[in-house]
Amino acid sequence: MKKANEIDLKNHRLKFLIVGEPKTGKTRLLGTYPGNVFVFDLDDGIITLIDRENVYFETIVEPNPKKPSALKKTNVLLNQLSESVRDGSKPSLETPDGERVEFDLVALDGSTELLQFIMNNVTWMNGRAGMMPSREDWGPQMVGYMNFISQLKSLPCDTAVVCHEKLIEDQAEGKLKMAPMVTGQLANRISGKFDLCFRTCVKKAGKEFKYEVLTQNSGVYQAGTRFMDALDPFEEPNLEKMLSKIETYKNKKGKGVGEKSNQVEA
Repeated sequence: MKKANEIDLKNHRLKFLIVGEPKTGKTRLLGTYPGNVFVFDLDDGIITLIDRENVYFETIVEPNPKKPSALKKTNVLLNQLSESVRDGSKPSLETPDGERVEFDLVALDGSTELLQFIMNNVTWMNGRAGMMPSREDWGPQMVGYMNFISQLKSLPCDTAVVCHEKLIEDQAEGKLKMAPMVTGQLANRISGKFDLCFRTCVKKAGKEFKYEVLTQNSGVYQAGTRFMDALDPFEEPNLEKMLSKIETYKNKKGKGVGEKSNQVEA
């Protein structure tokens, strides 16, 4: 048994969930991370990071849903990252010119696409490749998705998952809310699996557009952090600057997270 105020924040690996509407800077946010980044580019949006020398990627698409292959490629790549880890090392991959690169952040960019890859595989295995999913297909899809996320989060580095968002009805409160675009009840639960849930957004002020990151739950949009006082409600979309604030928070709290450690908002 351990005491909450003895949690080792220094070696804690951060887990990010980044949600938002299309073209609000979700992928671009990954490029502001201060270290080597590997991106599972399932959303085909890596071109937005073309100016980033520290970003590596693999684009995976599904050429034929009736003969699914994308999920296998995605899982093989994740397994390679997992198997590359040695005592004290970070996950790594080899570039075409033979250089092995270690990664400080591994990110899944395209939860919607991964869910589709999994569904393509489920319907194919059930003899209905390329057809509309049946009721019994959704359970295996959710299990497959969460298994992938769990393996991703187990990597000895920071990890991030990027999601679109969707409108859902909160039955308990009787109002509409925005949530990550994942299957079924995962939309309500998935943010609790991450340390930091960020929502990218764009505000218009006159003729100017300002990109921001929401870091706290507004009651309508899902966001939040386990580092209670580290970030402002709205932050500049720059992970390096936000991580600097979190590092200051860690130093302030010392080894543990303090008396608020059991008051997690996510």
